[in-house]
Amino acid sequence: MKDSAFPIQLLNERRLSILTAAGFLLLLLSSLWLYWPGLSGTFLLDHELWIGPIGSHGGVVDWETFKLYLFEEPFKLHNRYLGRLTFLIDDQYWPAPPFNFKRTSLLIHLLNGSLLFALCLQIARILDLSKNRSWGFALAASAIWILHPLNHSTVLYASQRMTVVAAFFILLALITYIAGRTRIVQNPRFGAALIVLSLFVLTALGVLSKEIAIIIPLYVILLEFTLLRNHDRSTLWYWLASIGIGLPLLLGLIYGFTRWEGLFVNSYLFRDFTLTERLLTQGRVLAEYQRLIILPSLEGLGIFHDDFAVSRSWLEPASTLLAWIIHLMLIIVAVVWRHRIPMISFAILFFYIGHLLESTAIGLEIYFEHRNYVPMLGICLATAYYLMRPRKHLKILWPLTAMSIVLLLAFMTRVNTTVWEDPELQIEIALIDHPESKRAQGYWLESLIAKGSLSKANSVANTLIDLSPNLISPYLQKATLQCLTGKDMQPQISKLLMIAPLSGRDTAAAGNIRNLMIASDSLGCLTTQSNFWLELGQGLLSSERFTADVKSAQSAIRMITSYLSSKDMTSVSAELMEETLIKIPSQKLAIAVARIYTYLKNVERAKNAIRIAKELRPPFTATREKSDMTINNLEKKIAQIN
Repeated sequence: MKDSAFPIQLLNERRLSILTAAGFLLLLLSSLWLYWPGLSGTFLLDHELWIGPIGSHGGVVDWETFKLYLFEEPFKLHNRYLGRLTFLIDDQYWPAPPFNFKRTSLLIHLLNGSLLFALCLQIARILDLSKNRSWGFALAASAIWILHPLNHSTVLYASQRMTVVAAFFILLALITYIAGRTRIVQNPRFGAALIVLSLFVLTALGVLSKEIAIIIPLYVILLEFTLLRNHDRSTLWYWLASIGIGLPLLLGLIYGFTRWEGLFVNSYLFRDFTLTERLLTQGRVLAEYQRLIILPSLEGLGIFHDDFAVSRSWLEPASTLLAWIIHLMLIIVAVVWRHRIPMISFAILFFYIGHLLESTAIGLEIYFEHRNYVPMLGICLATAYYLMRPRKHLKILWPLTAMSIVLLLAFMTRVNTTVWEDPELQIEIALIDHPESKRAQGYWLESLIAKGSLSKANSVANTLIDLSPNLISPYLQKATLQCLTGKDMQPQISKLLMIAPLSGRDTAAAGNIRNLMIASDSLGCLTTQSNFWLELGQGLLSSERFTADVKSAQSAIRMITSYLSSKDMTSVSAELMEETLIKIPSQKLAIAVARIYTYLKNVERAKNAIRIAKELRPPFTATREKSDMTINNLEKKIAQIN
């Protein structure tokens, strides 16, 4: 039943629509201002992994380099082609300024907010809300989501462009589905076309941005289970729903089973927790996410959450069991009371569905705020919906309450984005909130070394070694400090060579190896250690946990082999490259080994590397043609040696 009385009911519809449009425009402009400080900050975490390949072939300057960027290893297994494609909007060369990448992510975020506004208007019609309440509901929901401080790290963490783009297609798919669903009875062809567009085309585009979009069919089931449960369903809809919902889910399951070992076994090789421990821990993680969505805070937000304590059992800590009991109760309430409180049911189940991929069994890191970018939508909608349903004696308070919430969220977001403007301040605050974060300590150590605060840096290095006794990076950083301060290097070298075979996954290893090389070249602290770099590389290659992260391991070993080659130790470099090829096979590396042995006129080893390169022939035409040409040229040079 439509509501009759409402505080702004005296406004005619045209005036109300104009005021709402003006309010939404003000929201978008205000959001630009709120986020602007953070756009000038630096890149953090895995930008080299996802954005850096733009420069792998001298930039993306023509059709060939475009195809190489999009399809070349190691990304062919990730399938996020569309998400990575959007990086080319910002720059075609690397290194590149971070401002452009963050600016585009912000614009897409605001576009997503606009789609959410449209989705809310559709939901308002489904729930038979009045025009007044519909506009207010849509404006409030989009404002809460756009301005929520929990989303700031998703927007400003440049690599998460893929999450933002996937959210665009998720929202567009839901809008398109509802449009088709509400029309299919009266206009079967048009309604069916929209549903097909949603469940097939937009879902596929979303998955090509990031895998989280594969659960669009589950969001659709949730809509039918809650908000659309009373709408007529035609025979045509049943056919479309069966295929459109079932097929993507089936393909997702097939994909999961075909990559079972990689997703659920190998992904834990370089983690310090097991599958069971991750599942137990996610109960507490999800509870923390919910707390931050419902009761946002200025403390603890950001990207440095690698210090989140792992649950080792149901009672270690005891909050693990309590968290899972609460989650189970919420799900039961949402299912059983879906007829009485459909919007709350929708919000609760939307949150849990949204976390099915990234917060369950796949061996990802324990905690990241960007995983809430889509799942929190339901809670934002429910909050706005009930703000628009005040009891009679509280009607005068609802505009003040809504405005207070929006202003508070805006304030928190502005504070957080301002922190992103100053990388040093960002790390200092992160260390206050997360003193045991290895990443935050690592960035702080780099900052101290750059400023020349070597005594303080030495203390931080010792802290990092205590926090990460089985990672190579803290020991590399300690060795760099020893070199810079002129201290005896031998004890630290011995520790490095001892820890290398035991090292776990270390995405910072390549950068820290480079820093030690620079210090050594400047001060000559490793000139007497002729075999050090070879032994270090061999030690790292012997670590199963270190090499399980192929990209990081390749980067670290490539840094060492390039350095050895530059020091007229080409044969030693070739030896290490050959060992790497056995451990981490790739055609690019095989060609590099063949090239260096051709230069050394070692025909037998050059031919063996060529053979391996042919066995590792890439599936994509552009990459294959270029590598085939390189191999042919090398074979001609080898023939000339004979």
